[in-house]
Amino acid sequence: MWVRWLAGPGALGLAANGLDMLLAPADRYASLPSASHTGPYNAHFVRDVGAACLACAAGIGLCAWRPAWRVPARGVALVSLGIHARLHRLEWGHGKPSATHATLVHSVGVCLLPVLLAVRLLASALRSNRLNLE
Repeated sequence: MWVRWLAGPGALGLAANGLDMLLAPADRYASLPSASHTGPYNAHFVRDVGAACLACAAGIGLCAWRPAWRVPARGVALVSLGIHARLHRLEWGHGKPSATHATLVHSVGVCLLPVLLAVRLLASALRSNRLNLE
């Protein structure tokens, strides 16, 4: 039951972010202080990222409402969100100008969700004996 309380708001947040990128890409780009350090504004690219956010939101939403689909849905969402978080952490560690927003908001908004997904995915796999650790 508690998965719904975590996955539901996470999915809604990602969906809102994705819709914002799809419907108002210029406004979304301008709202992120570090975005200008990544290169010039590109509406197509911002919308691509918005579409990825919506896909992850759908996967995490499935975790909340379809228990049988939790493992594959978490895995798919983790691929996108995990790679995204890792890229942010690498840039932050190398002092890239685009990583100047590595604050609490960044850590929670970009990095916490994939960590939670990874922990839950591992727990599910261990519980169902999908990993043979012998």
